[in-house]
Amino acid sequence: TAPPALTPAPLAATTPTAPPGVAPTPRVFVITPSPTPPPTATATATATSSSGTSDPLSLALSPSSGPNNSEITVTGAGWTPGAFVTVQYMQRVGQNAGASATVLADDQGRFTTTLTAHDSQALPGPHDVVADDGDHSTRATFTATS
Repeated sequence: TAPPALTPAPLAATTPTAPPGVAPTPRVFVITPSPTPPPTATATATATSSSGTSDPLSLALSPSSGPNNSEITVTGAGWTPGAFVTVQYMQRVGQNAGASATVLADDQGRFTTTLTAHDSQALPGPHDVVADDGDHSTRATFTATS
Protein backbone atom coordinates (compact mmCIF):
# COMPACT_ATOMS: atom_id res chain seq x y z
CA THR A 1 0.00 0.00 0.00
CA ALA A 2 1.12 3.45 -0.73
CA PRO A 3 1.84 5.82 2.11
CA PRO A 4 -0.91 8.34 2.75
CA ALA A 5 -0.45 11.74 1.05
CA LEU A 6 -0.28 14.66 3.43
CA THR A 7 -2.22 17.75 2.49
CA PRO A 8 -1.57 20.88 4.62
CA ALA A 9 -4.59 22.66 6.03
CA PRO A 10 -5.08 26.33 4.93
CA LEU A 11 -3.71 28.90 7.43
CA ALA A 12 -6.12 31.32 9.11
CA ALA A 13 -5.56 35.01 8.24
CA THR A 14 -4.05 36.96 11.16
CA THR A 15 -4.97 40.43 9.89
CA PRO A 16 -8.60 41.17 9.14
CA THR A 17 -9.07 42.79 5.79
CA ALA A 18 -11.86 45.10 4.78
CA PRO A 19 -13.96 44.07 1.83
CA PRO A 20 -12.87 45.76 -1.40
CA GLY A 21 -14.10 49.38 -1.73
CA VAL A 22 -14.68 49.89 2.02
CA ALA A 23 -12.45 52.48 3.78
CA PRO A 24 -11.39 51.98 7.40
CA THR A 25 -13.26 54.01 10.02
CA PRO A 26 -11.28 57.11 11.14
CA ARG A 27 -10.78 57.73 14.84
CA VAL A 28 -11.57 61.18 16.21
CA PHE A 29 -10.17 62.57 19.47
CA VAL A 30 -11.68 65.60 21.16
CA ILE A 31 -9.32 67.72 23.27
CA THR A 32 -10.97 70.21 25.57
CA PRO A 33 -8.88 73.36 26.21
CA SER A 34 -8.24 74.38 29.78
CA PRO A 35 -10.26 77.41 30.89
CA THR A 36 -8.51 80.76 30.80
CA PRO A 37 -9.58 83.94 32.55
CA PRO A 38 -11.22 86.53 30.30
CA PRO A 39 -9.02 89.49 29.30
CA THR A 40 -9.41 92.68 31.27
CA ALA A 41 -9.65 96.03 29.53
CA THR A 42 -7.27 98.82 30.40
CA ALA A 43 -7.29 102.26 28.87
CA THR A 44 -4.25 104.45 28.42
CA ALA A 45 -4.53 107.94 27.03
CA THR A 46 -1.58 109.48 25.20
CA ALA A 47 -1.42 112.45 22.92
CA THR A 48 0.20 111.75 19.57
CA SER A 49 1.08 113.78 16.53
CA SER A 50 0.05 112.84 12.99
CA SER A 51 3.18 110.67 12.69
CA GLY A 52 2.02 108.49 15.61
CA THR A 53 4.57 109.83 18.09
CA SER A 54 4.20 112.12 21.08
CA ASP A 55 7.22 114.26 20.11
CA PRO A 56 7.27 117.05 17.51
CA LEU A 57 9.55 116.43 14.52
CA SER A 58 13.07 117.48 15.47
CA LEU A 59 16.73 117.06 14.56
CA ALA A 60 19.59 118.04 16.89
CA LEU A 61 23.37 118.07 16.27
CA SER A 62 26.13 117.76 18.82
CA PRO A 63 28.39 119.57 18.30
CA SER A 64 26.74 122.08 15.97
CA SER A 65 30.06 123.44 14.71
CA GLY A 66 33.62 122.25 14.22
CA PRO A 67 36.29 121.54 11.63
CA ASN A 68 35.76 119.52 8.44
CA ASN A 69 35.56 115.75 9.17
CA SER A 70 34.29 116.24 12.73
CA GLU A 71 32.10 113.46 14.09
CA ILE A 72 28.55 114.69 14.76
CA THR A 73 25.97 112.96 16.95
CA VAL A 74 22.56 113.40 15.29
CA THR A 75 19.45 112.92 17.44
CA GLY A 76 15.91 112.91 16.08
CA ALA A 77 12.40 112.72 17.52
CA GLY A 78 8.88 112.76 16.09
CA TRP A 79 9.70 110.37 13.22
CA THR A 80 7.53 107.51 11.99
CA PRO A 81 8.05 104.65 14.50
CA GLY A 82 9.92 101.75 12.90
CA ALA A 83 10.85 103.76 9.80
CA PHE A 84 14.34 103.97 8.35
CA VAL A 85 15.63 107.55 8.49
CA THR A 86 18.36 108.64 6.06
CA VAL A 87 20.60 111.35 7.49
CA GLN A 88 22.91 113.27 5.11
CA TYR A 89 25.63 115.87 5.61
CA MET A 90 25.38 118.19 2.62
CA GLN A 91 28.33 119.90 0.94
CA ARG A 92 28.00 123.65 0.40
CA VAL A 93 28.73 123.52 -3.34
CA GLY A 94 26.24 121.51 -5.36
CA GLN A 95 24.46 120.30 -2.21
CA ASN A 96 25.64 116.71 -2.77
CA ALA A 97 25.79 114.48 0.27
CA GLY A 98 29.26 114.50 1.76
CA ALA A 99 28.38 111.71 4.20
CA SER A 100 25.23 109.77 5.03
CA ALA A 101 23.85 107.24 7.50
CA THR A 102 20.62 105.25 7.72
CA VAL A 103 19.10 104.56 11.12
CA LEU A 104 15.90 102.87 12.35
CA ALA A 105 13.53 105.03 14.41
CA ASP A 106 12.44 103.27 17.62
CA ASP A 107 8.82 102.65 18.65
CA GLN A 108 8.69 106.22 20.01
CA GLY A 109 9.90 107.70 16.71
CA ARG A 110 13.33 108.59 18.11
CA PHE A 111 16.84 107.82 16.85
CA THR A 112 20.51 108.62 17.47
CA THR A 113 23.33 108.13 14.97
CA THR A 114 26.75 109.52 14.18
CA LEU A 115 27.80 111.22 10.97
CA THR A 116 31.05 112.68 9.69
CA ALA A 117 30.95 116.37 8.76
CA HIS A 118 32.73 115.74 5.48
CA ASP A 119 32.91 118.28 2.65
CA SER A 120 35.36 117.14 -0.03
CA GLN A 121 36.19 120.81 -0.74
CA ALA A 122 36.55 121.57 2.99
CA LEU A 123 34.60 124.81 2.65
CA PRO A 124 33.93 126.62 5.95
CA GLY A 125 30.46 127.94 6.80
CA PRO A 126 26.98 126.50 7.24
CA HIS A 127 26.23 122.98 5.98
CA ASP A 128 22.79 121.36 6.11
CA VAL A 129 22.25 118.03 7.81
CA VAL A 130 19.08 116.61 6.27
CA ALA A 131 16.97 113.75 7.68
CA ASP A 132 14.19 112.00 5.75
CA ASP A 133 12.06 108.91 6.47
CA GLY A 134 10.00 109.02 3.29
CA ASP A 135 7.06 110.73 5.01
CA HIS A 136 8.89 113.49 6.92
CA SER A 137 11.94 115.60 6.26
CA THR A 138 13.75 118.28 8.21
CA ARG A 139 17.20 119.84 8.45
CA ALA A 140 19.64 121.28 10.97
CA THR A 141 22.77 123.37 10.41
CA PHE A 142 26.36 122.40 11.14
CA THR A 143 28.85 125.26 10.85
CA ALA A 144 32.21 124.10 9.50
CA THR A 145 35.02 126.20 10.95
CA SER A 146 37.72 125.17 8.47
